[in-house]
Order: sequence, then C-alpha cells, then structure tokens
Amino acid sequence: MENKVNRPRCGENVFFTFDKETLTLTLYGSGDMYDYNSGDNPSPFDKAVKVKHIIIRENITSVGAYMFKDCTAVESVYIAGDVEKIGEGAFFNCEIMKALFLSKGLKNIDDKAFEYCENIFYIDLPDTLERIGDSAFSCCYELTCIRIPKSINRIEQNAFRDTILSRVYYDGGEDDLCSLDVESWGNDTLFDMDIYTRDGAVYYTG
Repeated sequence: MENKVNRPRCGENVFFTFDKETLTLTLYGSGDMYDYNSGDNPSPFDKAVKVKHIIIRENITSVGAYMFKDCTAVESVYIAGDVEKIGEGAFFNCEIMKALFLSKGLKNIDDKAFEYCENIFYIDLPDTLERIGDSAFSCCYELTCIRIPKSINRIEQNAFRDTILSRVYYDGGEDDLCSLDVESWGNDTLFDMDIYTRDGAVYYTG
C-alpha cells in the first residue's frame, strides 16, 4: 500500500510534486484543497517564485482560497474538469500568467480569484460556470476578449474592473443576455458595447 503520510499535501487527500527541471507544480489526489488566507495562514505556495507552470489533475474538486497568491513567475495554469470552485484569491497577483485553461465542470469563480493577473488577454469560460465573483478578474489590465457561457447567472461587482475588454462573446441569445444578472458597479467595461450573441451583435446597456 502506498504511504501517504509523508507526502506533501495541500488538502486532506490532495498532494503535490514539483519538477525542478520544468518548474512545473502538479497537484493530484481527490477532493477539496485546503483554504488559506493572505495573513497568518499562508499556503505552502505563497510567493513561490520558482513555479512557472501549474497542473491540477482530475478528481480534485476545488482550488483553495489564496492557494497560489503572489506566485509571480507562473506563466500557465491547467485546471482539469473535476474542479467546481476556484476559491477566493486563489491566483491573486500571478502577474505574468498568460495561458489559463479552465475545463468544463467549473461552477464558481470566487472573489478576487484572478485579481492582478495582469497579462491574461483572453479567457474562454466553461459552459458549466454559474457565478463570477467580486473582483474575480479585476486589474487584469491586458484582458481584451472573453467568452461568457449561457450558464452564467450572476456576475458580481468589480468582476472586470480595470480591464480593457473590447470583444465579448456570449453563448446565449439576446433575450438570455437581457436577463443576465450583472452588478453594474465596477463593470463599466461590459456596458455600452456590442456583445456578440448567437443572435448577432447586441448593444448591451445592462
């Protein structure tokens, strides 16, 4: 039987390895990751400046709060399809990350999850996603294009504050877009622009 006692972990049944040659951090196992905070309970990866790539394997169901905060060397993140929630501040200030792969199955992107990920320029949100939290993509200064699935039912305030969105694609039709629950405060970049729906371009005013 494999000995799990001495393996480094960041969840009850979530473990990790780090490849020093490729600078890849791989998380594997099952269930939820632990939640951390930005104060007296930092994650084991807080300010891990040597990590360039993060891979989250199947059977992991959440990314813990502030798990990868201030991992300022991270360039790419791949999240497998069993993750349903990305916790608060999970990737806060991963400032040079450009490639973000979110698989089908994700339902909730919590508050500040990708805040200050300054170099993300395009996001394709999975068609299982239901909520985008407060400041989830705030201060993603290079974010110009996003695809929003019809499954979304709530976009919180400041979700896209201080972005430069110029092209927004929405998987639903015009009626679906008009019924979308978007908090206007801090989401100016979503309003007064053409959003491309399955019915064609719709000038969206919220």
